[in-house]
Amino acid sequence: MRVPSFKRLKEKSTGKACAIYCGALFSWREVNPLFYKFYWWIFHKDSPCEGSEFLNDKYRLTTKKAVDLMKRLHREDQTYFVYNRKYPRLDPENTPFDLNSERWKDQTFVMSFADDEDEEIFGLK
Repeated sequence: MRVPSFKRLKEKSTGKACAIYCGALFSWREVNPLFYKFYWWIFHKDSPCEGSEFLNDKYRLTTKKAVDLMKRLHREDQTYFVYNRKYPRLDPENTPFDLNSERWKDQTFVMSFADDEDEEIFGLK
């Protein structure tokens, strides 16, 4: 995955709305939102920083906020890069994960769907 850079953003700018999708943008359609949560990073000309510094928790967005920002950038004909990460949800009463499995040993889990207070959009929080 390429890290976001203002130089690359400028090179990809077309003068018309353009999104360059980095990461698994469409993978959210393939997962159960009860079991996974996505966080998003939308890199554009007004982003506060670039590189791996941008791709940290400080600048991550919920799905609703990311969609709202992408819509605005599209209306303004701005080029932007989209990044996302998928995290498993920890829901003791409704989980497909074997928490004793080696696969999940060092995994970061996020709150259950029921406990997630983020706004819902497209069935995601």
